[in-house]
Amino acid sequence: MQTADTPRVAEIIVFGWRSAFRHILSDEILFNELSVTKTMKRLEKQLTESIDEKFVFDDGIVKACFTAADYASEETPNALQVLEVYVDPFFQRQNIGEKMMKHSEELANKKGFNKIIAVTYAENKISRPFYEKLGFVSDGNESFSEKWGATVVRYVKTL
Repeated sequence: MQTADTPRVAEIIVFGWRSAFRHILSDEILFNELSVTKTMKRLEKQLTESIDEKFVFDDGIVKACFTAADYASEETPNALQVLEVYVDPFFQRQNIGEKMMKHSEELANKKGFNKIIAVTYAENKISRPFYEKLGFVSDGNESFSEKWGATVVRYVKTL
């Protein structure tokens, strides 16, 4: 991802959150706290300060974004964690999300990792089947996020 991509990527993230999480998160969060401007500033800061891997799906139009980072815990050392994968709602159902997740596998292999972690909301009826279709399984790790007021569940894919 390049700095020039940040306005479009911020738009994809914000509208992705609003369309995917409307039934999970409060409107206060989705429409008052979350904004394209704030997200764009966060992305610009991350591009200069973060070691996260950021990619866009661009075939002439930036249609999706993907962020991953190294992940390590006692039970899952040396894994890649998918932090964000958002496809603009206008371009969903075109296998772009699958292509982005395939890229996560390539990145994990390149880094020598044999697992990929993804965390999503327990109530998310879109991402859970998406991850399961791609071979991810819930490892039973669930926790309530005070910040978002929702339960998150962790998925793992062994490569």
